[in-house]
Amino acid sequence: MENPLLERYSDLQIKVINDYWDTIRWTRSTGKVSEGIKSKELEFWSKYPAKTVIQALRTHIDKYPNIKEHYTRGIIRNLSKGQSQAPAPSSNNRYQKPVLPIVQSQGEPTVTDEEFAELMKMAQQMQDNKRK
Repeated sequence: MENPLLERYSDLQIKVINDYWDTIRWTRSTGKVSEGIKSKELEFWSKYPAKTVIQALRTHIDKYPNIKEHYTRGIIRNLSKGQSQAPAPSSNNRYQKPVLPIVQSQGEPTVTDEEFAELMKMAQQMQDNKRK
């Protein structure tokens, strides 16, 4: 069942939204974003013009693919205030997660869910080995 909050978006804008969720899923250990999270974000987005939301989603996909969806809210707020771009993350913040480039093809995911699970398992093993 399609969320009624998506009705205000064109087919092209919905494609951007789907690409956004595909990007955001990489910030999760499970590789999935729950429908509840999607609904909460759609509710937040409904307070802003669709054009602003789509611009923010594209900015997040292009510049901040490894940061969770809460960052998009800040981008939307900044864009709605008339700022042309979101502030860049501070380079002197030692607690900031490094941004890793993610190359995705158009349409199809770059890895299957099984491959993603295996990659996550390998990453966890590497983290465990680092701690020893």
